[in-house]
Amino acid sequence: MPRAYVTGSTGFVGLNLVERLIEDGWQVRALHRSSSNLQYLSRFDAERVVGDVTDRASLDHSMPDSVDVVFHVAASVNFWSRNNDAQTKINVDGTRNVVETALAKNAKRFVQTSSVVAFGPIDGDVLHEDSESRAATHWVNYFRTKYLADEEVRAGIDKGLHACFVYPGYVLGPYEMSNFSEMFRLLKEGGLPGTFSGSGPWCHVEKVVEAMIRGAEVARPGDRYLIGARHASLAEVAAKIARRVGVEPPRTLPAWLYKSIAQLMEWGSLVTGKEPDLTPEVVHMFSMDVSFDCSKAERELGYQETSLDRMVDDTYAWLQAEGRI
Repeated sequence: MPRAYVTGSTGFVGLNLVERLIEDGWQVRALHRSSSNLQYLSRFDAERVVGDVTDRASLDHSMPDSVDVVFHVAASVNFWSRNNDAQTKINVDGTRNVVETALAKNAKRFVQTSSVVAFGPIDGDVLHEDSESRAATHWVNYFRTKYLADEEVRAGIDKGLHACFVYPGYVLGPYEMSNFSEMFRLLKEGGLPGTFSGSGPWCHVEKVVEAMIRGAEVARPGDRYLIGARHASLAEVAAKIARRVGVEPPRTLPAWLYKSIAQLMEWGSLVTGKEPDLTPEVVHMFSMDVSFDCSKAERELGYQETSLDRMVDDTYAWLQAEGRI
């Protein structure tokens, strides 16, 4: 029975990964912080261990020797500049800790869950695995730290770590609780006046998880895989969500208007100290038109994406079943 060590096990992708690994007969050791909400992780027959990627000692204590695969999923998806230091500690220092522990424990394989933002994409990009990243000095900390996290894994590969990288685009599916689930709620409650003008690569979380597991089995050290074969605008996805919850689709508002609103909210946060509902970083993220060439994942991992309708339907069904909408 193969053994897996999973960081970020209480998050969106982490929960789906743990569930799938258990279904496939893996032994799973799931790392979570002492403050984590275990409502969903506790449903699975995984060994739960308390620790934090920023605490190297907790990783040394919790990661098994010669584990078959370390799935590194933990990350901070933050788009407010006041939280940049904490985000850097989790995404960069935390990844370094996981990599160094995996090397010390002789982990057989390592899968780095990265993101489209690690490429530092700009408007009009059609990305493939060999695309050069612009994220090293990017003004958005999330972009920069995901790139630097990948650099930590690449440094581990130079030391003998057998690691590959998976780069999802925009992800939908069960256990989505903090990002696009808000769009479902706001649309249903009539609280979303408009949507962004950008577009991007979309993927179902089950396909992300399948790619991660398959990558652990077949990837060569350093292999990178883009996951997000369905290209669609935010407006198209918002319209599908609106129809699903029974309301009219929202208008698409121009980027300049969102930028102005975000700047006002940013100034207001200087007074209130509270995170604004909209930040310049969020506007930048969702105002770009970016797409993926996923042919490598299709060829080597057997990746085939589901329809956008199924992505939306599965997300909504889960939110409804859990009473979250």
